Amino acid sequence: MRISLIVGALTLRTAIMNLLRAIYYQIRPRSNLLKKYGEGSWAVVTGASDGIGVGFCKELAREGFNICLVSRTLKKMEEV
Repeated sequence: MRISLIVGALTLRTAIMNLLRAIYYQIRPRSNLLKKYGEGSWAVVTGASDGIGVGFCKELAREGFNICLVSRTLKKMEEV
């Protein structure tokens, strides 16, 4: 009985810590990457024609980076 109580408490503690960590990563201030790497910096994005790659490209462009897009599909790249 006592062991199951300890295991349950540790499991609950882990779940609460994971929740708090997730909340922190959502509300923490973003770092200024352009300030960190300097004006005129380049970012290479692979898989830039679809999904997360497109999101990275848009976000980095919004931040002011020059972007080198890498993709296997030319047709999809032209749409981006």
